[in-house]
Amino acid sequence: MSVNIHVVSALTLGAFACAPFAVAQGSTGALSKQETGYRPERTSFGQPDLQGYWTNSSATSVTRPPGLRDLEVDDDVAAAFVAKQPFVVAQNKQEEKFRTGELSGDSLPESGNAKSASFAQEGYNTYWMDVATRLMKINGNNRTSWIVEPADGQLPFTAGGKTIVDEYNKMTGYNYAEGGNYSDPELLPAQERCIIGFTAKSGPLLMSGLYNGNYQIVQTPNHVVIQIEMIHDARIVPLNAIHGPAVLRPWFGDSTGWWDGDTLVVETRNVNPLHGLQGPIYLSKEGKVVERFTRTSADAMLYEFEVTDPVFYSAPIRGEVAVRRGQRIYEYACHEGNYAMPNILGGSRIAEAQATSAKKPK
Repeated sequence: MSVNIHVVSALTLGAFACAPFAVAQGSTGALSKQETGYRPERTSFGQPDLQGYWTNSSATSVTRPPGLRDLEVDDDVAAAFVAKQPFVVAQNKQEEKFRTGELSGDSLPESGNAKSASFAQEGYNTYWMDVATRLMKINGNNRTSWIVEPADGQLPFTAGGKTIVDEYNKMTGYNYAEGGNYSDPELLPAQERCIIGFTAKSGPLLMSGLYNGNYQIVQTPNHVVIQIEMIHDARIVPLNAIHGPAVLRPWFGDSTGWWDGDTLVVETRNVNPLHGLQGPIYLSKEGKVVERFTRTSADAMLYEFEVTDPVFYSAPIRGEVAVRRGQRIYEYACHEGNYAMPNILGGSRIAEAQATSAKKPK
């Protein structure tokens, strides 16, 4: 699924900036159990073939939600948890309205359809969401978080790291609860400015979200390219195990890769500081991410990652994610300075004028 949604206000975007980490998009979230002795097909130049369209969408979030103590749960617990998620509840309510006749095709606008008219009652962008209905499975077991270490499934923030994140969010447009600061384009989140993908999907960690959760991998003998459906990002990874100068800090970091048997290993350093503060896993200039891509069957891949960052975290973070065949990627024509930007900045000018007027003596 590919859509191009321009937010109509900072508050509208706020829902998307927070929600994807609670409920990720997707349908099954299932990873096939690794086949005994499975050996992936080879490219024409002899490498394990990772090419094609993939998705990591599921209802499993990066960190473990409250109420779920264990990394793995049985099917009944998994189903009960997913059924309580806000977007799943909204979807079920709408489906019930159609079953009871409260909503019908007869009342739809000429240009609409049943799903669009139904979901429009729940929110501006609800129609475009790809709502997850199952937790991610690895080797047949329901996973409650991407993070497997630390064992509690939470980010092991240092006191200083948590302060950095809190202060940054309070200073910028991420502060949705208190209205945020939209006085200057540079204070708006990079995703809102269409510089990088929402939910930091562009990497170096392949995040998931409520929509546009597909990736395309293309290989050559000397490079691997990971195209991200959300917005317009592409990570180009040279297979030379050599990093560039530390003074260069690209948006997605300085990635280099190599093959460890049938596993592609990608190490990333020197992430752009602004990108590193987008979350949900934060990175400083001292942070390092190691990703591992391993085909486990004809239609599935295991994505593993390890994050070390002495500024933000007191211990390494290790995670595992189920990846399965996805859908074709279409253009997402988001661009900096989109139609919402003049309204966002104009609203800030009005707020400033009102604040100045309120201070003048009557």
